[in-house]
Amino acid sequence: AIARARTRGRGSDTIVRRLLQPGANDGQDLSDPIIRAILIGMITGFVPTNTMAAGHMLEMLLRRPDMMRAARAAALADDDELLKRVLWEAFRFLPLNPGPFRQCAVDAVVAAGTPREKTIKAGTKMLVGTHPAMFDPRRVDDPNRSDPSRAGRDNLTFGYGLHWCIGAPLAEAQIVGTLKPLLLRKNLRRAPGKDGRLQKDGPFPAHLVVEYDVG
Repeated sequence: AIARARTRGRGSDTIVRRLLQPGANDGQDLSDPIIRAILIGMITGFVPTNTMAAGHMLEMLLRRPDMMRAARAAALADDDELLKRVLWEAFRFLPLNPGPFRQCAVDAVVAAGTPREKTIKAGTKMLVGTHPAMFDPRRVDDPNRSDPSRAGRDNLTFGYGLHWCIGAPLAEAQIVGTLKPLLLRKNLRRAPGKDGRLQKDGPFPAHLVVEYDVG
């Protein structure tokens, strides 16, 4: 694919061709091994994680009529930016996991000067609870209310700051493009019985059957 992109020149606009552009990496050219690593990472990373994320978002829309109304209104208005915010707010309620695993690099103090003060020793393996953090009323206003206009710092599903997911823009484009046609259907709802419940194969969504009105 890399060799073909080189021979096709400037006429093709593909991910591979963009990676081959001079200075694609902050002014530096990318080598073929680096381009291969990026492409393999995208294939192995985006497909399963985006499937999981979109499945969780749809599940929350079906659970919460207020979220479904907001998502459908954004889809009908052809407002992809608003639809993205609605979907990611739904994702806050049902993220992929409770938080990432990390290893403390240096001795660190948590909640210094409070009764909860705790020293975390270097090398300690931790589960950073980003899911409960998104519902901490000390930091998040009215956390149980669905609010697509929330500040980005209140939604940690893609991380934040230095640890923000580099693939978030592509995930947003894929998931919005996938769910938008479905949300345009009238009276979108679960299928009756077991088929209408999110079924998983391990952590990955296997199926979730929905129905809608024709016409």
